[in-house]
Amino acid sequence: MIGNLFSHLPFGEEIYNMNLMSAVIASVTIAVLFNFMFFLLSTFNENNTVGKFKHDKSDVTLLYNISLAASFLLAFCFTFWDSANQLEVYALHCLIIVSLMYLFCVVAFSEKDSSLKGKYFLLFIYIAGLGFSHHLSLSFMMPGLLYLAYVYLPIKKSIIPKIVLLAFLFILGLTPYFYLLIRGDNSVLHWGDTGNLPSWFMHITGSDFGDRMFAATENSAAQFKRFFKRFPSELGYVHLLFIPFGVMYLYKNSKTFLIYLAISFVTCVALAINYSILDIFNYFLLAIIVSVILSGFGLKHLIDNTGGNKAVLGYVAVLLSLSPLIVNYTKADRSKETIAHDFAISALRSAPQNSVILTTFLPSFYLQFVESYRPDVTVINGELFTYDWYVNHIKEFDKELYEKSRNEFDEYLKMVTDLRFNKESYTNPKTENERRNIGKLQSSFDNLMRSIVNANYGKRDFLTTYDIDDGNALTLQNNFTKDFYRLPQGMLLKYTKDSTFTDFDITDFEFNPYPSEDFNVQFVTNVYFKAFYNQAEYFYTHGKKEKAELYIRKAINVNPADAKANGLLSKIQKM
Repeated sequence: MIGNLFSHLPFGEEIYNMNLMSAVIASVTIAVLFNFMFFLLSTFNENNTVGKFKHDKSDVTLLYNISLAASFLLAFCFTFWDSANQLEVYALHCLIIVSLMYLFCVVAFSEKDSSLKGKYFLLFIYIAGLGFSHHLSLSFMMPGLLYLAYVYLPIKKSIIPKIVLLAFLFILGLTPYFYLLIRGDNSVLHWGDTGNLPSWFMHITGSDFGDRMFAATENSAAQFKRFFKRFPSELGYVHLLFIPFGVMYLYKNSKTFLIYLAISFVTCVALAINYSILDIFNYFLLAIIVSVILSGFGLKHLIDNTGGNKAVLGYVAVLLSLSPLIVNYTKADRSKETIAHDFAISALRSAPQNSVILTTFLPSFYLQFVESYRPDVTVINGELFTYDWYVNHIKEFDKELYEKSRNEFDEYLKMVTDLRFNKESYTNPKTENERRNIGKLQSSFDNLMRSIVNANYGKRDFLTTYDIDDGNALTLQNNFTKDFYRLPQGMLLKYTKDSTFTDFDITDFEFNPYPSEDFNVQFVTNVYFKAFYNQAEYFYTHGKKEKAELYIRKAINVNPADAKANGLLSKIQKM
């Protein structure tokens, strides 16, 4: 809903405005953190009675500087910075986390009168509801907040009548979920089929994503290593040294708050490492925020125990907070990263009119549905194709495709619907019938793919991206590929029943090398190399020296050190 507002800004392209939304929300988060950190430093101040901070000008300036340092530290942590650069849910998720921490700490630790604190608590409940409707990983916060509630908000008889009000506010915060029931069927891609109650309930309870949680012990260990390998650079390395001093400071001034932070950090890491997704680092945002707060208190502890000029040291703290800016700038700068856009354009250009493309990675949705670029092409996402709602989307988007393979579509849809509502029987079959269903699911997929190729043969081309040809990209096995010849066609492979040479004239594909550790960037770079190399080899095999050399040079531009590509170039030059 917020995105819809930004999409109507009177300047820039839609995609620019949507990414601008994330940047604006992230900026608001930093402002909230600044105020939250100042509140914490004022409250847990070892030189004053808790909650009764004396407003000495030099002390206030110091606290402002440390709050600013903590704010800069979070702003330039790579994961947070990256969330501000992209159209995703995590910028708003981070704002909700910091806001909830701030509100609850005001209720728990401030000296405000009880009626005002009660209003803050009501606001906390409402925002918590909004947070859960935004992203269920907000649950990572709950153990820590429950601990604070246990210590500072003992249940009294007087609160019982207010339970109804609290429940109402929480449910009011959840109302975006109910919006899905109304809006779900009217979107271009109604993710999860939330327009009907059973699917809506599965979506909001996370059942659709349950198979990605607690996937395997090996996965948890790998995610754990990934987090702590990158964790020091998140904080610009130097701020990692301040965390132990922050622990010491809080141990002396507020053990309760320290325990709360420890519970929050451990809970976040322990739960996040069990999630099997590529954007896993965004699930560690709570742990990163906790680390930033501890680092801020560490700075306070060191400055308090140093004999130097506190005002000067406060400004030094601000300068130190820029260390993650230096460390993370190159990684976070995506201003020249056009590889996903370029790949989508290149793949769509490779497809003849009215083609069907099967892929697991082709970011074409924005191009096709917003910019109306190549809307004639039907793109089938092989990973999403095991969800019944996505199969329904393909049926609605390309009715002709569905009608020509109606029986196969209906049979496959029946199987994936059963998969969705009886997932356990497919992931952990216990009976012979359940094991047979797994085979039937695979067979129905193969039959559907074969039918799409055969029913449209000679009228509509069927192509795949190179990840499909690797044999392990799809959720299901791609057995159907063995029944056809697969001929290189630019970024794609064309499926055909004969091996007659097929020429390909497009040569001006855009590839801008972009060094990055990002999985998606490396994945697309590898696909570019395979496409260029295979096209070159295909032309070389059929005696087309000029085009073969052109494409092999493109492949070498992608990966200059590849021995196979350089070897093929030598062969081509000797033709």
